[in-house]
Formats: sequence, structure tokens, C-alpha cells
Amino acid sequence: MTKVHATRPNEPTVRLSRWSVAYNVAFVVNLATTPFMAYLTEPLPGRIAQVHVPEWNSFQEYTDVMATYFHTLFNNTTMPYEVVKQDRTTNTFAERVTMEIPFSIPESQVQGYISHMAGSPYFAEGVEAYMTTFLTSNASSRAAIKPWRICQHQCLVGINFGEFCYWLDEVEDGANSPRYEVWAVNYPSETPQISWFKFIFRSVVSTYVLRVFWTRYYR
Repeated sequence: MTKVHATRPNEPTVRLSRWSVAYNVAFVVNLATTPFMAYLTEPLPGRIAQVHVPEWNSFQEYTDVMATYFHTLFNNTTMPYEVVKQDRTTNTFAERVTMEIPFSIPESQVQGYISHMAGSPYFAEGVEAYMTTFLTSNASSRAAIKPWRICQHQCLVGINFGEFCYWLDEVEDGANSPRYEVWAVNYPSETPQISWFKFIFRSVVSTYVLRVFWTRYYR
């Protein structure tokens, strides 16, 4: 009787080399540190200078105080060439756009001008109404509402997440179409407690990633 021998399946083999170790270490470190990549644009916990929003008795007073403060951070001296800039100390962001804005713009064209303004996606109802008044005004009416600035609270479900301020600086006085620098500044209202919570949460995520790697791939 002929004997039949079953062929043993090939057992997988693992080869260890310096290149494989280096590749695995780089791969694990890259994934484990991904949650901390946010600090490429965010200050580390404890390094954010808190912007004190003073008590104010009127909306105009609030606008004057906040816009004046932000103007000290972002102006043609601190931003001679940049269009967008972040102040890492206060975690504040600014955008600047230079526009030619004629007088007495028809209301049918207002949205076209607003869409080109810095920070326009974040315009609240009050800011949009103010900008509409600015755009549709004639020379005398526009001069009467100087300084051209307005601020707003950034809120979601009634919770204040930061402050937005917008202002315009005239850079070229034209008879019919003067040129302006339109500024938008955003200050995310982040307390030290929130920044530390985010750091701890990111640390937990990184720890979990390392644990999954160890239990499922390397142990």
C-alpha cells in the first residue's frame, strides 16, 4: 500500500535587520506623536498669555477696547509683508486684505465686496450690517463713522469661544475709489484649564496607540 505523506506548510519566518527596526520605530513614533502635531500651530500649555477682556458698559466701549488692543498686536509694523499671521504669545490670529472700495456701492453689489473681505465667513449679523453701511455710504457719511471698526463675540449654543474684531485702515485716498486695508483678528478664548485638558487628552490617545501596537503587533 502506497503511503501518502502530507506536505508540511511553510512556516512564516521573521527576519530582523537594522533597517526593519529603524522603519518600525519611525512608524510607531509617527503615529504615537500625531495627536501632538497640533502644537505646531498651538502654544504649549502654560505658555499662553491670557487676553483680559475688560468690563464694558456698552457695545461701543467693548469694540473700542478690543480693537485698540488687537491693533497693537497687528499693524503695518508687526506685519509689514504678511497677509496672515499668528501671535504665538496670545494665540491670536490676524488676516489682512487690501481692497479698493468705492463710495456709494449699490446694495446689489454689497455681497460681492463682503465676500472678498478678511474674515468674511465669520461675519455675524451685526458685523455684516456695519460693513453694508460702510460700503453703501458716500464720502461724507463714511467719514462720519470713523474709526471703522467693530467686534463680536464668537459664541456657540450660548458659550463664548473667543473674540473677533474687524477694522479698516485707509491706505490711499482716492476721489472715487479709495483703497483700504481690511483687518480681521481672531482670539480663541482658551483658559489654562482647557489647554491642559487638551494636552492630557492627547497624551491618553498616544498611550492608547502605543498599547494597541504592543498588544496586537509586537508582543
